[in-house]
Amino acid sequence: MHPPDEPDAPATPACRPDLHSTLGTDEASERRFRDMVYRAQVAIVVFDRRLRPRYANTRYREITGMEEEELIRQGWRALFPGELQGQLDALEGEFLRGTVTGGGPLTLERPDGERRHVYVRWGPLDETVEDATLFVLTAEDVTELHRARLRIRELARRLENARDESDFRTALMLQEGVAQDLYSVKLLVASLGRAADASTAAEIRTGIDTALARAMARLRHAADSLRPVGLEHLPLGTLLEAEARRRLEPAGIAWRVAVAGPAELTRPATLMLLRAAREFLDNVVAHAGARNVAIAWQPDAGGWTLRVEDDGVGADAGQVRDDALGLLAVEERATDLGGRLSIERHARGGTRAAVWLPAAACSG
Repeated sequence: MHPPDEPDAPATPACRPDLHSTLGTDEASERRFRDMVYRAQVAIVVFDRRLRPRYANTRYREITGMEEEELIRQGWRALFPGELQGQLDALEGEFLRGTVTGGGPLTLERPDGERRHVYVRWGPLDETVEDATLFVLTAEDVTELHRARLRIRELARRLENARDESDFRTALMLQEGVAQDLYSVKLLVASLGRAADASTAAEIRTGIDTALARAMARLRHAADSLRPVGLEHLPLGTLLEAEARRRLEPAGIAWRVAVAGPAELTRPATLMLLRAAREFLDNVVAHAGARNVAIAWQPDAGGWTLRVEDDGVGADAGQVRDDALGLLAVEERATDLGGRLSIERHARGGTRAAVWLPAAACSG
């Protein structure tokens, strides 16, 4: 630590400090204080005006990996090596300038090398004393929150990239596909009036029909990529069969669909399940090397589960979830509906991907 300019105090013995002497309380108060502090869910450190730690609770040890005796002997600067010291310097400087209440974020490094993110606050131990000599610092572990924020930022970036790529593909399909087909129709219609004979006119009409059919197919494909066709009026089993046929048959993968759950679902549930089926099947085609796929929609533990199982090489669930932005989106949708996503690798090979939804999310 960096205390003010005054003589160093004798080193404190490496043993648990006496709260009775540290806090100036009677024995009963000490016991109450110790019980309260030890049960606290945040790390608590008592320190003096020279920034010397006098006491720390159990939660402090859990967060920092540093024993209380170590803290008192070395001071908490031992947790901030190298580039981590600047942030501590800033907070210490704030305190030493007379800011007796304050706080801020810190990143510390435990003795085992793991870094944790905490938010600290400090204030006088006894606010009734005009010139407080002891202060309490609390440190809340926000590591998981910090990681979640980083993950959200990364997902947001990847989502924007995926959206841009999807918009680009749709625009390309419309501009270079549908637009060219319609322009061909325009030219053919113009040439129809100049047809020399009935045979030529018939060929032109055939070309018009072909170009229009191609344009309509491309428009349907573009629309279906934005919103599944038949979402409102087709049963789930029919929609799943259509997805399997469209995605698996071109890859030469055999499939079967078994439906034992409700066919009529709420629109959010149907949309989420179709998105899940698409992601599961696309991953099978891209990565599994499978020959057979079984798709099932069936009752399961107070709700219903959509399962897609393949006999391919199997996939690592963690990597699949981290690498596939579409699956992460499916997981978020399932969570919003009270459900959950699971991906399991079979010991015998192959992967089982599943989405479970509670009954309440499936019926109107």
